[in-house]
Amino acid sequence: MFHFKKLILLLLLFSWEAYCQETFSGSFKLTDSISGFATYVYDGAKNQPEFIGDFSFEYALKEDTIVNHLVYKGAFSENKKEGPWNFSRKNLVFGDTIHVNNYEISYPATGFEHKTEANFKDGKAVGKWSVIEQTFKNAKPSDTLFSSQVLFEDARMLDELKAKSKDLSLKANFNEKGEADGKWVIEHRINQQKVEEIRVYKNGVFKEHYFELDNKQYSIEHLGIDKTQDSDEDNWVEIDVLATYFNIFELSNFGFDNDVDISELENIKKVTQRTNQFLEKAIASFLYYEDFEIWNKITDHQIIEPAKFKVRKFDYSKDEEEKLEAIEKYNQEINDLIDGFFSNSQIEIGKLSFESLNKYYQIFEVYREKKKTLQQITQKITHPALVYFEREKFMRSFAPSFKFPNQVNYSFNDESFSATHNFPKVPKQNEFNINLAHQFFKEIKNNLKVLDKEVKEILGDLKKQEEISELEEELFEKRNEIQILFSDENTDKNKNEFHKKLYETAQDFAETKFKAYVNTPLNEKKEVIDYYLECFDEVLKLYDFLADYQRKVNRIENEYTRVTFNPQLMVEMEERVKERLYEAYEKYALPYLFENLANNFECNQIEGAGKNLEMLYNKMIRLREEDTKSIEKSLKRQKDPNEILSILEIEVN
Repeated sequence: MFHFKKLILLLLLFSWEAYCQETFSGSFKLTDSISGFATYVYDGAKNQPEFIGDFSFEYALKEDTIVNHLVYKGAFSENKKEGPWNFSRKNLVFGDTIHVNNYEISYPATGFEHKTEANFKDGKAVGKWSVIEQTFKNAKPSDTLFSSQVLFEDARMLDELKAKSKDLSLKANFNEKGEADGKWVIEHRINQQKVEEIRVYKNGVFKEHYFELDNKQYSIEHLGIDKTQDSDEDNWVEIDVLATYFNIFELSNFGFDNDVDISELENIKKVTQRTNQFLEKAIASFLYYEDFEIWNKITDHQIIEPAKFKVRKFDYSKDEEEKLEAIEKYNQEINDLIDGFFSNSQIEIGKLSFESLNKYYQIFEVYREKKKTLQQITQKITHPALVYFEREKFMRSFAPSFKFPNQVNYSFNDESFSATHNFPKVPKQNEFNINLAHQFFKEIKNNLKVLDKEVKEILGDLKKQEEISELEEELFEKRNEIQILFSDENTDKNKNEFHKKLYETAQDFAETKFKAYVNTPLNEKKEVIDYYLECFDEVLKLYDFLADYQRKVNRIENEYTRVTFNPQLMVEMEERVKERLYEAYEKYALPYLFENLANNFECNQIEGAGKNLEMLYNKMIRLREEDTKSIEKSLKRQKDPNEILSILEIEVN
């Protein structure tokens, strides 16, 4: 009787469990930007629905010609992944062929796929995992770009990791804790030559790095990272590949410890950097596709630990932290002061009036030349990975290698000058540390602030022109525009020979007028700036006029050319009509008017010179259709441009 009751109870429990299981099919929001179609089993009796069975999700979105496709397939037990799981992410386009089935049209896809095959037990990574990235052509795999596989146990990577790309392959080992261990062998294909790169680890700690080529070893020097872990040291930390490990590794790499003259390893930093990117992908690809975290999108109950590495951490003191923060601040102030100086249009104007501004310009130029190097030093000594380096030795490699000059040379009003300047003292390489770096950047910042203050005082007189500062900016820009338009820097397709003949004339004119304005007494500038702006506008209008005038010259040539057919030679032949008239125009009138423009390139002459050229064009177009016998008779043996223009009834401005 007891056993019968127990059986009844079990049947009731199974019935209740089956009754509570429900299946959902419909829209499912995976992330804020990804919503697709899901089918899954869940426990409907819980306040919060719990995944307890099979799960599938599919998302597809067409953007222009590309279809983005994402798929999950697996099973859950109490909201934790259980058993085999598959993840696939594809970028596809329509293939070359079309299939029609009744009223349905389909295309085999061409594109790219990232696929991960995984296994879980109670939400933890277990068993064999593999990743493959491949291309497809008309629905068939065409090329494998990348692959990686490893064993997991209790969420940790174990034994051997194998990975392969087009030019690299990897065999890496882990101990029972999931720490890098033993030889990591990376095989390169460089110029069709097999080159092996070896990295040796012991219980997660980096020990050795070398290359093997033709049975010879070439060691790589890693400066600043500790390779010896003593059992009584407690400042060793575990760090995974998804943090900063390969940044640490790359930062410490100082290349071969001896001179190596091997073409395959000529750019060793580039080779090892490529290796680091490959190793990071080989490990991280089980958890991420690009920046997309794969396994914790549906629920966050999964545990997957990527490869672990151990590094010694040299914690910063409070004083060091404050000084590193200050260095970043100083460097930003240095950049702002330098950029602010060179972006101030008043400097260009002031240089023509104040000798001292030319001196300050050259001092700022010295700092501008060092600006990129200072930025690089800042990035290195404030790099997050530096906390894992023995900084006393390593910081010396960041020391500035440049020297500041003792004086600067400059010119003013065609005279040469030199002046001394007390630039900050550059720290010695063998003494460089955080304290000296802080002092160095602070001195540069302070020196620039003093210079900036003095420059602003010099520009005080110019600030009296606030009412015309915008107009001066416009004048400055128009001057620059003229000098570029009438130069080889100009790539405008409408630029022609007329422009080129005026290169030097237009540039000299713009510079001379600009200087004339700058040298105008301050109290008169407001009265004359409109004149100079209008003058520069005339030059810019002339550029546009000449750009179109070449078309007009070509039209005149076509109008005065007749094409006839020669039946004897069986070819078309060109002949000039009204030849004497055209010759007078081409050889004398047009060159004379253009030369007149160039020789009298003044504000009040440019517009009139353009009108003269326009009158000549209009006259030649009209005369093509008129009887010109009397004109051509008057032009006989006539070479004087003024007489020719008089005969053509063109009154020159």
